Amino acid sequence: MDPTTAIPTYCLKGKREVLMGFSQNGGMVELPNLAFDHQFLKSLGFNLKEIMPFMLLSAPSMPFEFLCFIDTPGYNPSNQGYTGGDKEASKKSLKHAKHILWLISCERGGIESSDLEFLQELYEEEGKQVFIVLSRADRHTKSQLEVVAKQIKETLKDNGIEFLGICAYSATRYQEYKEFSEKSHVFDSLEKFLKKLNQRSEKQNEILGYLYEVHRMYEKAIKQDASRFKRYQKALHSVKLDLMQKGFDDFNDATFNKIKSLNNEFSEQERSKEENLVRLNGVIDLFKESVDKVFDRVSAFTWEKYKEQNDDEEDDEANYREFEEIKKMVLYFRDRSLFYLDWYELSEEEIQRERDSMDYDNKLLQLDYSLRNLSILKGYKERNEKVYQESLNDEKLQNNLREWRRSKQR
Repeated sequence: MDPTTAIPTYCLKGKREVLMGFSQNGGMVELPNLAFDHQFLKSLGFNLKEIMPFMLLSAPSMPFEFLCFIDTPGYNPSNQGYTGGDKEASKKSLKHAKHILWLISCERGGIESSDLEFLQELYEEEGKQVFIVLSRADRHTKSQLEVVAKQIKETLKDNGIEFLGICAYSATRYQEYKEFSEKSHVFDSLEKFLKKLNQRSEKQNEILGYLYEVHRMYEKAIKQDASRFKRYQKALHSVKLDLMQKGFDDFNDATFNKIKSLNNEFSEQERSKEENLVRLNGVIDLFKESVDKVFDRVSAFTWEKYKEQNDDEEDDEANYREFEEIKKMVLYFRDRSLFYLDWYELSEEEIQRERDSMDYDNKLLQLDYSLRNLSILKGYKERNEKVYQESLNDEKLQNNLREWRRSKQR
């Protein structure tokens, strides 16, 4: 397999097909239709990767709306065209990936030591799990492919590397080997794996939550400063009245002039703080627009909504009660998944879906109280409220749940 990717490339769904290059300082440029492989980079006579460390490819034909793939340089020194920096470039890029699709040519007959070492490093250092794609599947018989797959599975298990699945893949006979992987007891479906991951990320609201938290801190500090200058003006006015009551009524006196000068200065400082507050709100609005643009959707999570949720620290007790109430919803869905797994005859796909749901619910149940985690749970509630109410109103389901719970207590 010839290494073609020389620069890490992010691939995602876009409105038009375009290749963009990104510089170290954040600049970007649309690139011509060239093969940015090792041979091309070598012909330039300088290290393009130092200037342009990564590229982005968008295409409307990309089938997964919410997934971004990172195509990394080949790392294996035995590959022709390999460069010394490719391994580090790959590792650096893969730090940002949640899962890894690892291509192994079936012609190798198994997983090589260099693959194993690299995957072990990623798993031990970053906790990255891998889905193995056995490529060039059309070069072997299907029974031979299953033998190779079993050997790879055993090798990974023996070396303590968790893997998410393995599939057979052929670029020339894609549909045939897709169906083979789905029917085989040895292989797994790559398409089902990717479809399960193809979910809208909560990152947008998480980022906005961080942004609004900073906004709240700055707003609080600015308002405190403005309030302090207002108090200074009131104190000066009080001093002025005290002096007048004691007979000091010469408004041309140096003391009165000083009081007037200080009062004007504090008034100007107060006005400046109010202007800073207006500018802060404008900057935050621009940041939100930028975040929405990155995710290509306008989030309903606005600064006003954040303030409603976190307006006053005195509301902390109410927020905590809401946090615990939503956790009850999470616990209900976790228990419902357990009930489904225990009570019904489910297909393998349904079993996996309930297990995934249960794993996610368990992670949420482990969250400690904080405004950020409350925001995450509120998003969960918003997505599941309708199903939750329908489930609670399903008399048959509730009776079965009660019977199931009683059976567990015996």
